[in-house]
Amino acid sequence: MFGFLSKSKRAENRVRKVSKPSLVNQAIGRELILTHSLEPDLAWSLMQVAKHSYQDSTRYEVRVFSAKRAADRGVAVTDFNSLDNHPDLVLYHGWYVDKNQNARLIMGPDVISISTLK
Repeated sequence: MFGFLSKSKRAENRVRKVSKPSLVNQAIGRELILTHSLEPDLAWSLMQVAKHSYQDSTRYEVRVFSAKRAADRGVAVTDFNSLDNHPDLVLYHGWYVDKNQNARLIMGPDVISISTLK
């Protein structure tokens, strides 16, 4: 009867959805290699967590991290929010649009030590 209410509720749930850790996707990997000059082997070995952006439903906020570094520090990264208390693990953060494979990343606070990940 009130179909318009259920549609807005679905959109609200989608905005709040966060992803589990996964290998960096095509857009993020390309951004790391071309813009930030990471070696391809290193870039494709990094992990990402993402969530839908509150400002734009087609955009995802993303954080890139090293699973090895997280494990060494005893941090279980389960989703985007689990890195809130561990900003030192975030190597890059930014956004991407899955539809057109557009991405922008900014170096995180601990990116100086990325050479230790090799």
